[in-house]
Amino acid sequence: MTGDFRNFESRERSFLGRYRRNLSRAENPADLDRQFSQSVSAFLFDIFDGRVPIGPDDVTLRMEGDTAYRLSPRLMSSAVFRENWKHSNLPAFLEKVSDAARHRYRHLDGNRHGVRTDARFGR
Repeated sequence: MTGDFRNFESRERSFLGRYRRNLSRAENPADLDRQFSQSVSAFLFDIFDGRVPIGPDDVTLRMEGDTAYRLSPRLMSSAVFRENWKHSNLPAFLEKVSDAARHRYRHLDGNRHGVRTDARFGR
């Protein structure tokens, strides 16, 4: 059993600062999708010390539905990942970071073509 993955708050705290900066730098929804997938995949690769092969397509942002993220079938087929998924705070962590990305996505998507900026300045 991989007990060191059960609660990874210290790694989470160091990740969240960089993650929030990356989200705020996203210039459009496509950029945000890429930032989310790359950041979260790199974080998961790090906490599993490379024992679970994880790529950017394994964790994606979803704009519809109750869950704001999608895990690939390939990732969910990994016994190491599944075991830690069941017995850790990974689901809560992914929900938190994907909700933040979803919020930023809606902000970016609603401000396409300067709509909000134009409205704010009476254009």
